[in-house]
Formats: sequence, structure tokens, C-alpha cells
Amino acid sequence: MNRNRGQSRVPSFAILLLANELMRAVADNGVPTVTLVTIISQILIFLHIIPLPFGNVWDVCLSYRSIVDHKEYSRLPFGNVWDVCLSYRSIVDHKEYSRVILSQLTHGDDWHLYYNMVSFLWKGRSLERRLGSIRFAITLIVFTISTAFTYVLVNKLIAETTEDYSYLNHCSVGFSGVIFALKVLTTHFDESRISYLMGYIPIGSKYAVWGELLPFGNVWDVCLSYRSIVDHKEYSRVILSQLTHGDDWHLYYNMVSFLWKGRSLERRLGSIRFAITLIVFTISTAFTYVLVNKLIAETTEDYSYLNHCSVGFSGVIFALKVLTTHFDESRISYLMGYIPIGSKYAVWGELVIIQLISPNASFVGHLSGILVGLAYIYGPLSYPIEIIAGIVNPLFGGFIPHSSNNYRNYRRYDDRSGRSGHRPNRPHYESYVPNDMSEEEQLRRAYEQSLNDNRNSRPTAQPTAPPYPTENSYNYPQNPSDAERLRQLRLRRYQQNS
Repeated sequence: MNRNRGQSRVPSFAILLLANELMRAVADNGVPTVTLVTIISQILIFLHIIPLPFGNVWDVCLSYRSIVDHKEYSRLPFGNVWDVCLSYRSIVDHKEYSRVILSQLTHGDDWHLYYNMVSFLWKGRSLERRLGSIRFAITLIVFTISTAFTYVLVNKLIAETTEDYSYLNHCSVGFSGVIFALKVLTTHFDESRISYLMGYIPIGSKYAVWGELLPFGNVWDVCLSYRSIVDHKEYSRVILSQLTHGDDWHLYYNMVSFLWKGRSLERRLGSIRFAITLIVFTISTAFTYVLVNKLIAETTEDYSYLNHCSVGFSGVIFALKVLTTHFDESRISYLMGYIPIGSKYAVWGELVIIQLISPNASFVGHLSGILVGLAYIYGPLSYPIEIIAGIVNPLFGGFIPHSSNNYRNYRRYDDRSGRSGHRPNRPHYESYVPNDMSEEEQLRRAYEQSLNDNRNSRPTAQPTAPPYPTENSYNYPQNPSDAERLRQLRLRRYQQNS
């Protein structure tokens, strides 16, 4: 029995993100009618709000075979993508022509829908304004049908050429075929000669669509699980699994999160110590993941946890999140940028929220990262990092503080050779200059510091000498001209040398 029949899906994080992108586009410069209706229809179909009709009597025939052979089979398209996916067998052998349309109105998951619709949003908006709504709608219909039959034909040609007849069973869903056809049109109409793959990689506009065909590897070859490490001794997965992501959006989300955490922590810890911390966290998170899955399997007697396989850098990112909240001097953090929560509990709140909005996320992987971060802050994990850093850092001429749990007592420095590290706080001005201090304020503070240094390094002036200006008595002009500033600097130098 299909439990999904008549039920709608709860909008996930990817759907909410897509809705946000769509609203931004509407607010920015509007979205033409056909493009907007197509995207909204795809979303409503994915959420089960718009049901897809059965195509023809062959659906009933196929449902009968499935019940007889497999004992359980749902004809509702949302129940199983295999019901509507497009293949040579389904079209040529079984005459299921409804799949020509239904396969391209169905997506495998929410991120598949999100990626396709965001891509279609920008291509559709551009092309519909160029072609007009009616012509663009006709183009979409023709492209949808043509792409489906071309897919069937290409699979047949590959099967005959390579004698690998598994291609006849290859089954696909999604709107990406039509989107690639639209991509050819947009690059054809593009007056610039250069396009950018993923927004960064320059490539000739005529070849951009081919660059997007570059394949990804198989995550099952590198994903991390208890079985792969303990039973099969595939220790390379400890590293490879965390350097691999399921898709481009998985990579995007992780790297944006890592960007902000990494930037903050590397400036605080120094590049060498931060690199060592990343390596230790990567290894520790992997083995913690294996151990936690084993403990859950033994506790719940659900041994499927031993086969749970994950990829991605999110475990390490959660460990870094523990560090950033530990070092955060504010008592309040904001989950998703909006929900206030105590900084110490922010990482736990993020763990729960991510699991709610993305149930397919690796809860055990994220939990393992949190445990590693806590082991660093409150447990023994800081000691191996201290030992390794103490050995490695002198090779680069840097300085590492002795205690890793007292970073608030150290300030970052950068010397002219590009090295960075930490040194103890000093009461003098040169130990720390806020980045947001204006040039005039920095110059004033430097002048005051030079006066303090002069007091400590040479005999004090005679009682009849005028006193040095203090912070309260010194008036520095707010916006002096270059000539005036140069005159003042010369005057001060003369006063110091007199």
C-alpha cells in the first residue's frame, strides 16, 4: 500500500530556499508568466499538491506485473520515480508514452528540484523576454518532447555501439534535459564571448554547455561507514569521504559555512595551528562517526547503522562551530540568522534544525563533529594539536602559545614575511590595532604610544619644559589635508628629537 497517496510533502529547506530565490527574482526585475508558472507548477507537483494523471492503459498493465513480480508496487508517480522515469524499454517496448511528459515533471528529491528550477529561472526569464511568452511556451513543449525521444535514441545508439545493453534500462527523471537545451539557446544569443562555469571558471560561450557535462565520481566508492573501516580496512575513506560531496549544492552549503568559521578561527589561531587543527579534526570526526554508529547499533539493536555511509565536510564544520561559539564573547547567537539562542547551545540548535529541514542529512556525522569539538575544548584532544604545533611551527619561524584553551590572552600578528601567529597581550598600542579604526585614529594612537615609549627610554624633561600632550588635551584634526598632516608629523618629530 502506498502511504504517500493523497498526502502532501512538507516543504524542506531546499524548497524554502527555492521560494526565496524566486521571490528575490520577482522583486528584482520580475519573472515572465510562462517561466513563473512552470516553476510554480514544478514545485506544486513535487509537493503533491498537484497530482499527476495516469497516462494510459499500459500503466495498469505495468502495475499488474509489478504486483505479481514484486508483491508491492505503487502507480502513483510520487510514490516511486521508477513509475514515471524515462527509458528506452518503457517507451519502445512498453509504449508508455505518458513518461515522455511525466518523467520531466518529476524530480528525485528537493535539491534536484531546487537546482533545476533555479537554473531554469534565469534561463527562462532571459529567453521568454527575448522570444515572447507564446513562442517560449511552444518552445518548452517542443523541447520537452524532443529531449525525451532524443534521450531514448541516444541510449539505443550507445547500447548498439558498445554492446552494453544496460543502457536500454537507464531510467531518468527531471527537467535538466530541457534546461540544457535552453542553455544552448542562451549561449547562442549571448553577445559576450566568455561564460563562467559555476560562476567562476571562464570558458568560451559556445562551449560552456559542454563544460557543464563534466561527470562526478561515485560517492559509494569513498563514503564512510563502520563496515568499510572496521570490516574492510579501507582507511583511505577516513580522508576521502570528507573531501567528497554528494552534489554541487552539498558542496556549496558546506563551503559557505566553512568560509565564515574558517576565516574567524584561522585569524585567531594562526594558519599553521589552524591547518593542524583541521587535519586532527578530520581524522577524529571520521573515527568518532564509526564509533557512534557502532554504539547506536548495539544500543538499539538496529544494525543497519553499521552500513550507514556518509560523505562531506559537515562533521568537521560542526567541530569548528563548537570552537567559534566557545571563543565568541557575545552570549547570544542567531540560528539561520534569525533565531536567538545562547552561544553555548547554538551548535545543538543547528544540529536539530538541519535535521528537521533536511532529514537526509547525516545526524550521526554532525553529532560526531560536535563531540570532537567538545573533546578539543574540554578534553584531551588539544594536547596532540599542541605537540604537533610545537614541532611544526618553529620550522616556519612562528610562535605558538603554550595553552590552547587561553586564546583570549593572545593577539594575532602578521609580520612582513607573511607569517602569522599569536603573542601575549601587551598594554602597548602596537600589540593590537583594530581593523575598523580610521587612519587618523591610528596615527593619533601611534603618536601617543611613541610619547609613552620616549618617557620610558630617556630622562624626563626639566620641570620648566612643557608637558607632553595627553589624550584629553591633544586635539587631532578630523580631516587634515595631506600638506597639513605632513607639517604636523615634521613638527612632532622635531619635538621628540629636541
